Amino acid sequence: MAPSATVGNALEVDVSIDTPVQACKVYPAKRISQEVEFTDTDSVYDESYENGRRYHAYHEGAYILPNDKEEQDRMDIWHHIYLLLLRGELCLAPVRNPRRVLDLGTGTGIWAIQFAKVPPNCTFEIDDFETEWLYKTKFDYIHGRELEGCVADVERLFQQAFEHLNSGGYFEFDGAYARYCSDDGTDKKAKHLHLLTKYLSLAGVKFGKSVEKTLSWKDAMKKAGFVDVKESVVKVVLPTSSAL
Repeated sequence: MAPSATVGNALEVDVSIDTPVQACKVYPAKRISQEVEFTDTDSVYDESYENGRRYHAYHEGAYILPNDKEEQDRMDIWHHIYLLLLRGELCLAPVRNPRRVLDLGTGTGIWAIQFAKVPPNCTFEIDDFETEWLYKTKFDYIHGRELEGCVADVERLFQQAFEHLNSGGYFEFDGAYARYCSDDGTDKKAKHLHLLTKYLSLAGVKFGKSVEKTLSWKDAMKKAGFVDVKESVVKVVLPTSSAL
């Protein structure tokens, strides 16, 4: 099963509720054989700077957005918006007492920490979720949010999620449609806003990770083998502005 919102890189979070650790710590993931081992190396914490913004250096270029304070604040604002959209809920999937949860592209980790109830139940791994997953233990729930423009091969990602879920588990992938719409056609007046989204879309294609794949996610889930796939569409209202 895979109820999803309208629409799941460097950063993943494994919420292991059944095996709590003593502290919430970030681990760089080192792949050895068919299991994931962890070593503390400085290279995964390296950063690069461009045009006054800070970016990741581990697998440099795999993720298009910055990771500085300004971007972290934006991510946390989006988390709050989702709480409003979902009426205080952290997810749409009807999960009940999951013991192993994976949050893809966790960002600041705010969703994962809240879902795990307390930080000791939450560990962070620095890795690229578009590479092969080597987890030996499957998950009850896999979650991804706001990853438009972060995934080159959606079908492969969804297939890996399917293969790493326990029977009866859930996969949820939430994201925004990268176009602005209106019920009465007034969005056509926002010419500059539409021009911005046009060039963002072109940039995503050039980067190799489209921001406009959300409408294909439902079919991609079915192709991966998920059943009872549900799609929920909600509106995010923007404030009016003559500058748009």
